[in-house]
Amino acid sequence: MDIRELYLYTQDMSVLYVEDNKNLLSAKMEIFKEIFKTADAAENGLVGLKKYKKNRYDIVITDLNMPYMNGLEMIDRILNIDANQAIIIVSAYLKTEYISKLSKFKKIDFLTKPVGGDELIRSIYEVIKPMKKLAV
Repeated sequence: MDIRELYLYTQDMSVLYVEDNKNLLSAKMEIFKEIFKTADAAENGLVGLKKYKKNRYDIVITDLNMPYMNGLEMIDRILNIDANQAIIIVSAYLKTEYISKLSKFKKIDFLTKPVGGDELIRSIYEVIKPMKKLAV
């Protein structure tokens, strides 16, 4: 699957990208604005949670290690609002306790930084499959 094919599934969807690295945030947002109807960014978990409560999103893509509120705490609060939220965790440090705690949720995927474009496309497709009832 390439980005053009993914766009066929995501063009009517929204994404929130939460990342404290400004360069990564900027680079990924350029891509997300091309493939999603709505693409919003937050520089930490606290801002991300505020935006989520206000807007709700089809997909949340987040780092874990961030100031003010880490990604795990933000995810926990988001899942208390909507246990079916599609989430992609992108982190340089994916600890097994995070994975075991969150793997029970069907719409969560884990990626280890640095993340290539093909890997990100595959992950987005995986979390939207249940929503769009796409083929495995």
